[in-house]
Amino acid sequence: MTAREQLPALLAARRQGNWSFWPLAECRSAGFPVTQVLDLAASDCAAAADRCCAAAAHADALWNALRRDVKARIREYLEQIRQLPPEQQADSPLHARLPPLRQAAKLIDRRRIDALADFVPPAQWTALHAAGTDLASAMAAYQERHAQAMAHVASIARRLVQEERFREAVTWQNARGAGTAFEAFDTADETSARVRRSVELVASYLQRYCTKNDTIGFFGPVGWAHFVPDAPALSLRPGPALLAQRHVYFEDWAIEALAQRLSARPELLAWMPARRMAFVRVERNRLHLPGGASLPLSAEESALLLACDGTRTARQIAALMLAQPFLGFDSEQEVYDMLAALQRQQRIHWGFAVRAADAYPERHLRDQLAAIDDAPLRENALAGLDRLEAARAVLKDAAGSATRTRAAIDALNDVFEDVAGVAASRRGGETYGARTVVYEDTVRDMQVELGHALAEQLHPPLDLVLTSARWYCHRLARLFQAEWHAIFDRIGASPSSGTARSAPFATFWLHAQALLFGAEALNTSALQQELCDKWATLLRLDDAPAAAPVQRASQELAAAVQASFAAPDCGWRSACHHSPDVMLAAADSDAINRGEFLFVLGEIHLGLNTLVNQSALNQAADAGAVLARLRADRRAPRLVPLLSRDGTRQPIRVQTVVDVGHDIELCFSHDVRPLHPATALNIGDLVVEEQAGALEVRTVDGKQRFALLDVFSEFLSGFAADKFRLLPPASHRARITLDRLVVQRASWRFACADLPFLHTANAADAYLALRQWCAEQRLPRWVFVKLPWEKKPFYVDFDSPLLAQMLIRQLRNAQARGETSTAQLSLSEMLPGHEQSWLRDAAGAPYTSELRLVAVQETDLPAAPGAPAGSPAA
Repeated sequence: MTAREQLPALLAARRQGNWSFWPLAECRSAGFPVTQVLDLAASDCAAAADRCCAAAAHADALWNALRRDVKARIREYLEQIRQLPPEQQADSPLHARLPPLRQAAKLIDRRRIDALADFVPPAQWTALHAAGTDLASAMAAYQERHAQAMAHVASIARRLVQEERFREAVTWQNARGAGTAFEAFDTADETSARVRRSVELVASYLQRYCTKNDTIGFFGPVGWAHFVPDAPALSLRPGPALLAQRHVYFEDWAIEALAQRLSARPELLAWMPARRMAFVRVERNRLHLPGGASLPLSAEESALLLACDGTRTARQIAALMLAQPFLGFDSEQEVYDMLAALQRQQRIHWGFAVRAADAYPERHLRDQLAAIDDAPLRENALAGLDRLEAARAVLKDAAGSATRTRAAIDALNDVFEDVAGVAASRRGGETYGARTVVYEDTVRDMQVELGHALAEQLHPPLDLVLTSARWYCHRLARLFQAEWHAIFDRIGASPSSGTARSAPFATFWLHAQALLFGAEALNTSALQQELCDKWATLLRLDDAPAAAPVQRASQELAAAVQASFAAPDCGWRSACHHSPDVMLAAADSDAINRGEFLFVLGEIHLGLNTLVNQSALNQAADAGAVLARLRADRRAPRLVPLLSRDGTRQPIRVQTVVDVGHDIELCFSHDVRPLHPATALNIGDLVVEEQAGALEVRTVDGKQRFALLDVFSEFLSGFAADKFRLLPPASHRARITLDRLVVQRASWRFACADLPFLHTANAADAYLALRQWCAEQRLPRWVFVKLPWEKKPFYVDFDSPLLAQMLIRQLRNAQARGETSTAQLSLSEMLPGHEQSWLRDAAGAPYTSELRLVAVQETDLPAAPGAPAGSPAA
């Protein structure tokens, strides 16, 4: 029996809280062994720095003790003088003892050991002198070690840029920058600033490739794991190579750029599709606009707008218009002239289209161009796309060779800029910015099976966290519903006899979108605080000793969690699924099967099923089975919003996959094209109305009706996805564990403005100050750092002078920009650690990884296939 066939049995095996996992899990991992990043460390330098700190602390202690002794003697003599009769105080011989002591105090403050011999006891002077000698010796040794460490890491960087896989990885991410950095090692002086910058660039990429569970390229391959009931806790069978598959995709913005350039060619206008703007509605020779305004239309304008459905070309529309005898069109050109006028008025989009949520945008553009029935024009129009696809094929074939990959990327960029007329890169430095013309996704060559023994140990603690996530979503939905009712009360038209109170959905959207995006988005801080307060009480954090790890048993908390987070439903239909990231801290798979492991909870993606985003599903062995499972859980189509590419700023690879023919696409923006026009809906054709106190959305013709909550379901999932926090940030939180599940890694927060190592003269002094600060704060060697101006955390090994220098430089640069006055530096322990990475390749090298699960509670699934849409759980 396959894992897919075992799905019903697995889902039927309900546990505490009725939570179950989908049998398929994404196994995200790094593409380079985690141990490789240890090459950047210099533990001997770190030890030398610590010896310096210890020697300095010892010397400071002696100096401070001597100063206290001298000050005490001064106070003693002054007190003795004050005790004398007033007439004797001025002439007391004790006054003669004060100047030498005061002189000694000044010399102590200046650390003048050479001048102190005559002022302090010989034993103290000898101890001070020895401490100073030890400190000088330790400092000299440290300076030497630091110089050696920086030279060593430069040699590591030089070696890395000669490694084919590393060069290829960096080339994919930043071909131009990679070339400049790599060339610096061949042409520049080893001590030059250019080489130093290149070393830091190499280190930055290496720490990411070795420690981050990304899904991007071959340095962040997609992997898969299956829950199999009769399997051991974990079974791993790595393939002979790291990768089983590699695929190169076009970014949709790039194909859109080509489509726009082709759309500017007047000789192709007849074959371009025209589509009415999604937010307008045509009714009885009037054009209805968002906000309630409407404009009169001629019969010709009305008919033409209704014909612009996004599937018909201008020539087909013209033929349809000319076939209607009661319209005033006498020629194709008259139709084209009116189409052009409507486009200028922003009533339609007339041009070649790139569909939304399409991982293969070039295919639809090719279909449109192939429909041109003028052979010379068709071949000319297709020529640019042909060149692009040929250049992509060359790039795909270059896999494994950094040199060929660089040449292929350069060639592809040249072709793109030639055929599209715009730059081949954009949004420089932006994370998830879809910056380049193409991207690569890959599949890791491995088989991972997860047994019931593993699931049985994960469920009890994780179910408690998921129960609170479900409560959070329920409460969040209620907050949004209250806001929606308030909007409707402001804009809803009074009902006429026999009709419900209503408002155009496009007008409603004008007000409602502010709740989801930007500075005016719904404030959830009170809800978040309530969630955190409940967990702090449940975990009895006030009873825990300061800084001591907290260990709790799920069985002891279960009843209280169920009571604290009771909720009648999951909030909205998509919130029947949550996607927790769970890591396994274990030496290897054998250790897991022996029970020698910890679960570590990463993010919980609220209301999201992350297996149905493009980067995951497009690499699945059976995407159809995943979508079938989604349909079985939801038992109703998803209403998938299609928004402007510029508005969402989301690359295609992180967008959700539309189940074409089943899901309903909601077109919101001027530039969206649905994958399945026959079932898509324009927001201009929708109305919000109140029925029995509940808000619903229906089509103008009344043929389709949805709960407003269902219409906003995907929006709410996007809004909530990263909102879940078990506990609020704190200056320090110790590790918190439920059973075997670490729900909170040890963490620290510091005000950037208070960091003492930012005000040092040079790199060696800065690292020394950093090591002293780490010791004072009792920080672990390995941490992940989060800064407000960085989208993602990054790895720092405090035994690496280079990584420490990069952190300090980033903080100083931010300080110079004025960004650190109120900013916080957040640190969390690296868990799993380097020695706790169970995922291995065929050679036995360890990799960081995480299991991205899909969790579902039975009570949130509709009870029957025919269950009506509306409530999140029937």
